[in-house]
Amino acid sequence: MEIEAKIVLNSKEDFDKAVSLLGGSTNQDSILENYFFDGSKGELSGNGIMLRLRIKDNTSAELNIKSHTEVEQGAACRFARTEQVSVDIARQALSDPSKILPAVAELQRSYGFTSLKFLGGFRSNRKTCTTTLDKELVAVKLDEVMYSFGTHYEVELVCGQMPVGDMYSEMAKKLAANGINGSMGTLNKFQTFIQGCQATQTDPSKAFMPTTS
Repeated sequence: MEIEAKIVLNSKEDFDKAVSLLGGSTNQDSILENYFFDGSKGELSGNGIMLRLRIKDNTSAELNIKSHTEVEQGAACRFARTEQVSVDIARQALSDPSKILPAVAELQRSYGFTSLKFLGGFRSNRKTCTTTLDKELVAVKLDEVMYSFGTHYEVELVCGQMPVGDMYSEMAKKLAANGINGSMGTLNKFQTFIQGCQATQTDPSKAFMPTTS
């Protein structure tokens, strides 16, 4: 199970301040390409399942199967599992989703879909670091998320021993004390992507942003 707290920052200026405040202990910088699939008749989304294909730094790829990804009070609680795939297979799946069917055979048996459809995607630049909240070391993800309709900025906290509500409150206070403006996250990135495409009348399957490298 994954439990995370999310704060959506107001602007790039706020994001840059957050990076300066929190990014001094950066462990890793990554370029993440995020692509989404569903059963051809909506068998996965209809059952609260999100199937994401993620390519990291154009050197590794994985399929993430997640359920119950709603965000409430700034916190996301979800069940997740991961299957590794090659980058070549991942690239091929963008135009031919059948390429990843062998990796999700168990999911296919459970939900009865015969084929997959590509839903689209987006890219994000992520800094992974750590910070101290109430004397506890907490993992932090600083995300610059590039959608076709605009760029969003987020701080995500990976919950450990500290209750998620306390962790969110401590981070919100820390950001505000340093002049960083943001608000409680109410949507996961996939929901933001779909809603943004709907608002801009963009076909999600044509909105993905492949790597420029």
